[in-house]
Amino acid sequence: LKWLKSFRRAEVGMALQVAVAAGKGSRCAPWGIQSVLSRDDVWLLLSQSGGEEERASAIVNLAARSTSELAGCVDVIVEVLGQEAGPKVKAAVCQAVRGAGAVGALYAQEVGYLLDDQDADVRYQACLALAGMGDASAAALPALARLLRDDSEVVRYGACAALGGLEATACADDVAALLADRSPEVQGAACWALGKMGRAGVGSAPAVAKRLTEPRCRLQALRALAMMRGAAAGYCMEICECLTDEDA
Repeated sequence: LKWLKSFRRAEVGMALQVAVAAGKGSRCAPWGIQSVLSRDDVWLLLSQSGGEEERASAIVNLAARSTSELAGCVDVIVEVLGQEAGPKVKAAVCQAVRGAGAVGALYAQEVGYLLDDQDADVRYQACLALAGMGDASAAALPALARLLRDDSEVVRYGACAALGGLEATACADDVAALLADRSPEVQGAACWALGKMGRAGVGSAPAVAKRLTEPRCRLQALRALAMMRGAAAGYCMEICECLTDEDA
């Protein structure tokens, strides 16, 4: 019986690896039957993953599953953080939490801790995960505001995205300062965030309009001005000039 149980665990593990590795478009087991992963399935898959690279890859593939599936097993994935997880695993866990929808907000505290991680990609992925958590991310707002001054441009980008997604109006001035960031991508993220902040962001409409001259953040500036509505009325000529943009 022991060898049979061992064989069955290995068999299930192999089937799961095949099903999960199939990626975003497929949720079918090798026999052509729709496969929905249970919490036990996920635990077995992660426990059999050997090493940082393999475990991170498994979690990334899990993050590509449907929101409903992730919601039922994301707690098992988050538990990996307590197992001396490396940066790639931490970043992958953030992706899974982000993909779990509303249920992911239950893990705002665990994700919030990762904003102080030494790895830039972990901090970035944590920002993106927190961006959709609404009020559950309130405790992380000071840390997110601090990351607007991070040395890594991708982290500054992520912090803008998070504060914009959370409509953190109290941080509007700090976000507006990044309209002068050395990275056009960060400038664009700041534009979008200010657009999401409603009345708190409209005072930055003139500075956002100036970003229309920068090809790498022009689209985000246009989106921001669209969200600012009446405040953007004085920049109709600049907006119309974008219609001749060769990158359109």
